[in-house]
Amino acid sequence: MSGYLPAPEPVPGCAACVRLREEGNAARKRGDVSGETDVRVLLARHLERAHR
Repeated sequence: MSGYLPAPEPVPGCAACVRLREEGNAARKRGDVSGETDVRVLLARHLERAHR
């Protein structure tokens, strides 16, 4: 999604971050804007909870 905010950056070495980023990329490739947005929210929540 080329939306208003940049996508959150995954933490290197974190399997959950990598999985969420891959899910977001897959959603974008199939044109699923809603799915990509959902994954961005999930990644942002994960980053807040697990890495801060």
